[in-house]
Amino acid sequence: PLVKTTQTYDPLHDPDYVDTALRTAVSTPDALSPQATDLQQEVAQKIKDAASTYRKVTLTLGGLSYSFYGVSIAEYGLSSEEVSPILQMVWDDPEMFYFPFSVTKYGTSKCVMYVTWDFTFGTLDEITAARASLDRKVDEALTWANVCMTPLQKAQAMHDYLVRTCAYDHDAPPISHTSYGALILGKPVCQGYAMAYKLLLGRLGVPCAYVTSDAMCHGWSMVQLDGVWYHVDVTWDDPTIVDADGNKSDKGFDAAISYRYYLKSDATFQDLSHYDWSTDGALTCPKDYPTYSRPVYNAPSVQGHVWGESPVVDRQPTYDYEGSQHYECTRCDARTASEPIAKLERPPVVDPDPGIDPDPSPDPNPDPQPDPDPGSQPGVDPDPNPDPEPQPGVGPGPDPNPGPGVDPDPQPDPSSDPDPQPNVDPVPDATPLDYCDVRLSTSTYTYNGKARTPRVAVRLNGDLLPESAYTVRYAAGRKLVGTYAVTVTAASGQSITGSTTLRFTIKPRATSVTSLRASKRAFTARWSKRVSQTSGYQIQYRAKGSSATKTVTVRGTSTTAKKITKLRAKTRYYVKVRTYKTVGGKRYYSAWSSAKAVTTR
Repeated sequence: PLVKTTQTYDPLHDPDYVDTALRTAVSTPDALSPQATDLQQEVAQKIKDAASTYRKVTLTLGGLSYSFYGVSIAEYGLSSEEVSPILQMVWDDPEMFYFPFSVTKYGTSKCVMYVTWDFTFGTLDEITAARASLDRKVDEALTWANVCMTPLQKAQAMHDYLVRTCAYDHDAPPISHTSYGALILGKPVCQGYAMAYKLLLGRLGVPCAYVTSDAMCHGWSMVQLDGVWYHVDVTWDDPTIVDADGNKSDKGFDAAISYRYYLKSDATFQDLSHYDWSTDGALTCPKDYPTYSRPVYNAPSVQGHVWGESPVVDRQPTYDYEGSQHYECTRCDARTASEPIAKLERPPVVDPDPGIDPDPSPDPNPDPQPDPDPGSQPGVDPDPNPDPEPQPGVGPGPDPNPGPGVDPDPQPDPSSDPDPQPNVDPVPDATPLDYCDVRLSTSTYTYNGKARTPRVAVRLNGDLLPESAYTVRYAAGRKLVGTYAVTVTAASGQSITGSTTLRFTIKPRATSVTSLRASKRAFTARWSKRVSQTSGYQIQYRAKGSSATKTVTVRGTSTTAKKITKLRAKTRYYVKVRTYKTVGGKRYYSAWSSAKAVTTR
């Protein structure tokens, strides 16, 4: 019989990180855990794959069969003690936020054969939706960085994003220990901050590890820059404000971001009241970052993107192919990466009652029903054979006894078809281009007076097709602000068929705020003039402490200053500007400038 054991993950119960009575004793880390072996990584990946695809296994317990979510690991011959650190690796993966905190192991006294679990996050549909929501939120966070940034700038951008969008959760439910609790709910504890930071930097290609201290009941991160590891504690860099009554609050976007716990060495972190930590890979941080000064991050606005509630459908699904959809920012023209829409389910085929003809047709020659008593009706011949009289407008029927050599039911001779179709051997299972992954190298350009020609890539089932498999036709012009079509058509004899049309946009050049002059309950903004491919400008401003923004439109390019009135006195305002161009009744906007601040009198 199978032996059943349960392993429960006890997430760190984080103390109030602004508690002034926090223990200050310092000790040297000495018992760091070894690097994970290839075998451990292989088994952990198998468990992750099973959880991500909702795989099930069937077990026989007490002579009865049971089906559980889980996976068989019998071939590895691992004991329960050897499986425990592997499960810890799964729990420490920020992508696996939905993996339950309690797991059951079945096997013999020497070997674990099955690892099973019950999803506690919600139903499978809820987990799937949560994973999609997390991906969209990650896309939003990554807009604060760009490919031109150094690893240092990317690490700082994600640090700042979490500080500005998260508030420490003192209630500490289990979900607050995950990347979902930080990125979606915005209410993590220390582990949630660290898991989200690890997830974001992982997507940006910056190595990041999770650090724990059982003695502190606390966790944080290590980041690798130029081959050297550094401590980063995003949790303690997120200021919590305590008022005179002892009430605590998080100022969010208006808080001054701390860098006290950012890119520090082992020695400095010990001086900063961190002690007895361990890492998965026995990592050490030999020095502080030598020349750190706060880099400029690339936040598109002070609050990042705000994605719409409903997706925009790019392609409707069919019974044979998936569709696709994306989300658009309600503040600018940004959009998320496309995500699939499941194929439509075919309606079930209902078998008719076998005793009922589903489509009865009348018998053209029904058998006559005999008169039950022909003799009871005088004057009626029981077997009359009258000479049929022709009815007006009705021709005689077919001769029931045709002569020899006459086909009673002739079929048309296929050889007599006056327009026979050529015998074409189609490409089997050709996929319409609309259902391939067809992408442009970029979908947005900034006007520079030159023609734009984005490259095209077509993938079928993940494989990149050669350029000979299709032709590309670009719309004429492609120099001025506007939207332009790119038509991709499958070449003959390929595994793809049909055509599809993509579009890219050329936006006007951006501008910038040159000066802000304060006056009584007002300010005057000035910006750089733009003439080419520009119809006007927009000024956006918001008061400090408020998330509400207001936008003023200035038509024409000659005006480069605007006085904004009816504001609050002695209030700090953040101001930015952008250009727009109207083409065919549609406005195309440039990117917003960086914000500048002014305080009214």
